[in-house]
Amino acid sequence: MLSSVLAINKHSINNLTLNFIMNSINLIDELKLYKTLDAAITKSHDIQSDVNSPDASKETINTGFAALNIIMDDIRPIDELKLSETLDTATTKIHDIQNDVNEPNVSKETINTAFTALTKIIEEIKTDLANRSINARVGHAVDFAVSRTDSLPRLYAGLPNPDLPDWPEVRMGLVNQVKAKIEAHYYQLEGSMLMSLDPKVFEDQARKEASTIVFANVEEFPDDMAAELRENTHT
Repeated sequence: MLSSVLAINKHSINNLTLNFIMNSINLIDELKLYKTLDAAITKSHDIQSDVNSPDASKETINTGFAALNIIMDDIRPIDELKLSETLDTATTKIHDIQNDVNEPNVSKETINTAFTALTKIIEEIKTDLANRSINARVGHAVDFAVSRTDSLPRLYAGLPNPDLPDWPEVRMGLVNQVKAKIEAHYYQLEGSMLMSLDPKVFEDQARKEASTIVFANVEEFPDDMAAELRENTHT
């Protein structure tokens, strides 16, 4: 009987579970930050409208800037994600705009151009944050799927023994294929929609893709082994 069995490493599985819990917490925090960035953009647009309105007082405009600065302070946890330099640029831009608004010699055109630049900076932070969050989800999902396939009996790509030197390359090929499939499946969605998905959605998709790829690369099994493969890959 052609077979090769990888023992399940309980320590690794426990670590995987812990990483999943921590990733879930971080992803929730990142989604909150993403929505706060949206709030900052909305507030910026509100202030810009006030600046261009003849009926809005300087007091109203400065109150708007104060509210925007509070929102930006709420985004500060983003520092931990190494996006603080871009965030500092946005904060500096806000202060510069406020100074320009209170300076009678600065034209409305200059101020509106600055508001456009501010929106662009915050959008860049949103994009970076979404990409980090999504990559973390995809990475976790791929790790989970591959950890399951690692524990399956198989004759994979003509290799009866997973301890052979070629096995790491075979395994990496599987990782890359699953990752590419998931990215193609999800990356077409808008950032906030992706970030709001439960990580389990990514995990289930990764297992599904891994199952397809494993079956495509596994040589013929006796019936009992094939049944075990299906059970472990799909459940």
